Amino acid sequence: MYVPKSIFVIATVLAGTVNLVISLVPLALIMLVLGHPFSPALAFLPVPVLLATLFSLGISLALAPLCVMFADIVQIYQAALTAWMYLTPVIYPLSALPDHYKRLILLNPMTHLVEAFRTPIYQGTIPSEHVLIASTVVSVASFALGWIIFERYSDRIAYYV
Repeated sequence: MYVPKSIFVIATVLAGTVNLVISLVPLALIMLVLGHPFSPALAFLPVPVLLATLFSLGISLALAPLCVMFADIVQIYQAALTAWMYLTPVIYPLSALPDHYKRLILLNPMTHLVEAFRTPIYQGTIPSEHVLIASTVVSVASFALGWIIFERYSDRIAYYV
């Protein structure tokens, strides 16, 4: 029976997305306990979830054949991912940075995705057009590039397994 090679990558990313959606339940409970208001903007959260899923799928599709061909890619990716997390305003708000660092951090594609999540939760508003456009472009570009790389190198996977 034929199974598309990409289904394994897609299943892994979708499992992570389900985990993300489930983790929104404790977030809602924490918001309730702390008395944080539930705004109508929270109904916008599926959009950043979809964009983050698309972005993750693109990165995963690009790295899947490379990880099979080169065993060291996994360790390099784990180290790079840790550094990338600290260069993304996850724990600290973007407004806490000086202007010259803020411009540099805005080049990080994850900054816009994090802001798309943060704005409806903390400010109770829909993210700005700039954030939405940037995160959409980054997510679609990541997916397209990942798909191209996966399609180009996926035929070689069988030789390396």
